[in-house]
Amino acid sequence: MKNGNIVIVDAVEDESIYKCTELFNVSQGEQIFSGLHTIPLRPNIQFTQGCLDYYMNSNLYHSQLIPLMQGIKVLSLSKSSLQDALIVFPLNRKEQVCIGVFFRHHARLIILHQHKYILQT
Repeated sequence: MKNGNIVIVDAVEDESIYKCTELFNVSQGEQIFSGLHTIPLRPNIQFTQGCLDYYMNSNLYHSQLIPLMQGIKVLSLSKSSLQDALIVFPLNRKEQVCIGVFFRHHARLIILHQHKYILQT
């Protein structure tokens, strides 16, 4: 796998099944593999860092995938069901950068407040 690739969880016991992460800062020559119960994705087009990752972890994207869940106790996801999901993104790379930066800062702010809350309790 390389920078910009996405790894999606494909089998779990709750609705975190469709959580994903984007790879970045992968050194050239470094070998990274997708593990068990994951689906590796390599986008056909280039996205700026964070834009696709944040979209694919959004409620908008997940709401498309919930009807595609299979199983009762252990939920699973197939590669073919992912192909039916619609990915909406801005073509303008500057706008993609702004989205990635905004959500990265937002995530950091949430973490800071969580740490502050933990320290106060």
